[in-house]
Amino acid sequence: MMEKLRRRVGDYFLNRKRKSLRRNSVPHALEAAKSALILCDLDDRNEFEAGESLLKHLLEIGLDVDLVGFTAKKELAENLIGDEHRHYFTKKDVNYLYQPSAPTLLRLLRTGHGILFDLNLGDSFPLTFVRAASNAEFKVGLKRKDKIEDLDFMIELTEGDGVHQLIKHITEYLNIFKK
Repeated sequence: MMEKLRRRVGDYFLNRKRKSLRRNSVPHALEAAKSALILCDLDDRNEFEAGESLLKHLLEIGLDVDLVGFTAKKELAENLIGDEHRHYFTKKDVNYLYQPSAPTLLRLLRTGHGILFDLNLGDSFPLTFVRAASNAEFKVGLKRKDKIEDLDFMIELTEGDGVHQLIKHITEYLNIFKK
């Protein structure tokens, strides 16, 4: 019961944040964007591996890329080490309302990324908050009811499709924008 109350109050403040955020949606072709932000759930191995693969691809084509990953655990796994492109946060880095409170992450959100890739297929409220609070010019991800206000371009997957198919469809459509 307390969890539900915390989540509802968190949703209330998230909706206030959405209303106060002023940004203009600017569609970008993949190569035309100067920077990208990738969101993924570290507790989902497929999402994390897909995020790492997308990070490497975007770095190869010359974009300035940041990957933000969240784990619902109190500590990061020993093999996860952040660097200039990888930023991880844990349950300890969110406040009582599940909103990220790490100063480096909050600074990163104020950075104007060209494209935000939301690879989160689950229901991670901290990642939902990061997506909503980001100043990215163009936000893309999975079509779901709770993401309608936050995403500029949504991909609908068929049952059985996963995060790799989501990335494939997103990159295909972003490449069409340049034509």
